[in-house]
Amino acid sequence: MKINKSILNALPDLKEVPNLTIYHIIGSRDWEEMGKVNIDVDIDYRAIEYEEQMPIVLNSADLIVSRAGGSITAEINLLGIPSILIPLPGAPGDHQTKMLNR
Repeated sequence: MKINKSILNALPDLKEVPNLTIYHIIGSRDWEEMGKVNIDVDIDYRAIEYEEQMPIVLNSADLIVSRAGGSITAEINLLGIPSILIPLPGAPGDHQTKMLNR
């Protein structure tokens, strides 16, 4: 939830960025609370619960902000997309942080 809330909190500051589109995949766990938030900023912001066409989304992205899971990290590396990867606190063996430090 912290990443999702951080994205929403950053929206007013991002409205000055020209031609910006934010495609926010919230996830099913937070969708009930976060998906119904009224966004009142002059920005192209799109929130969805789940994305079935990730290759299309990834190939159109200029920057990805995500948890540092193994699959998304591999896809980002393969495509060479700039990213901000945030390890999941409390992940077993802190494996996401260890993977990022390689």
